[in-house]
Amino acid sequence: MSDASKAIRKGLVELAKKSNPRTLVQEVREALPEIEKALEAGASYASVCETFNEHGVPISETVLHTYLYRLRKAATAATAHARPAPKKAAARRSKP
Repeated sequence: MSDASKAIRKGLVELAKKSNPRTLVQEVREALPEIEKALEAGASYASVCETFNEHGVPISETVLHTYLYRLRKAATAATAHARPAPKKAAARRSKP
């Protein structure tokens, strides 16, 4: 592949990123496993926000809390729907 082809492909990738910017919730959703690990390891919400901000993704602690709540709730709901409902015991009728 020529240098020009590589440059064109790289330019098109950058154009796609600029043309269709990711939403903040998409950024948080993608990083969710790492966020959860960091929080479990003792990182603060402020330090998680700081990391996002350092990498060009501005987010406040309030917004992070809100997104994490919503994403966790959605994951819980999805898990609940995936589990089969417990079978109800059949009512026994006694013969008269």
